[in-house]
Amino acid sequence: IQNDLQCSPVARGQTLPVSQLTTCTGSYVTTQSDINAGRPIVNTATASFQQAAPLSASVTTTIAQTAALTLSKRANVASVSQLGEVILYTLTLLNEGNVDLTRLQVSDNRLSSLSCSPVSVNGVLAVRQTTTCQGSYSVTQADLNAGVPLLNEATASATEVQPVKAIATVNVNQNARFNVTKTASLSSVS
Repeated sequence: IQNDLQCSPVARGQTLPVSQLTTCTGSYVTTQSDINAGRPIVNTATASFQQAAPLSASVTTTIAQTAALTLSKRANVASVSQLGEVILYTLTLLNEGNVDLTRLQVSDNRLSSLSCSPVSVNGVLAVRQTTTCQGSYSVTQADLNAGVPLLNEATASATEVQPVKAIATVNVNQNARFNVTKTASLSSVS
């Protein structure tokens, strides 16, 4: 408890007359460490007198923890049409709860590697903090041949929360073309 205890109508250190009441109030500002720990805050006050033994009283305040992680994902293009075209994916993670999220994990079904900043994989995402992860994917011939949208799913989790998912879709535009050249083996016929 902070040392801001104020008593009225009889101040601390003054004589409390017989049958007189005085009320003392003080405040404590919870810390992120208190919320992360999740343990009740127990406050004990003790009144001492020259003529009597000290008296104590306690009050307990519970901590309500809420862990919440959101994930959003976007691609830098809406569609692709060329072999080797590179799609840059950006994943944004936000801690929307009131506890720090530890051992942050991020994975993606199409991206073999992700670079995250300012909080990296296995790091701690503080309350209201955001981190961004990026990775790239090169379009394959199989993607173009299939001609179906590229669905890309990312998953994020932490020790305190269940996994959350986000999907980004990039359309595949097929361009089927071919050239025909005709030649004769003889230049003239009689």
